[in-house]
Amino acid sequence: MTLGFFLPQSENIIVYFYDSEPVDDANHVAVLQVELATTLLRREWKKVLQAIERAPNQKMLVHTGSVARGFALGLLAGEIITIRGYQAMTALISKAELMMHAELSSKPK
Repeated sequence: MTLGFFLPQSENIIVYFYDSEPVDDANHVAVLQVELATTLLRREWKKVLQAIERAPNQKMLVHTGSVARGFALGLLAGEIITIRGYQAMTALISKAELMMHAELSSKPK
């Protein structure tokens, strides 16, 4: 599984956010391409997704998901991103978690 810089648009997993709207990858990616305007922010966002992608077990997946949400909340609190950017980040984080959870669940024990 490779999440890459942003999540691939070809995934068929549907994730719902607070307002019960399905995640629109293309829209969320477009929002974040504008909001994460600096190289440093883009690099840190990539690290956040990679941490989720590389979680070796469910416990670490929960931990990395929490860290990712904290990262997004910190950007929002610091007024570095808007509510729309925050929603895009948390929706994509949720999708990454679901994908990794499915992968970990399917591994033989």
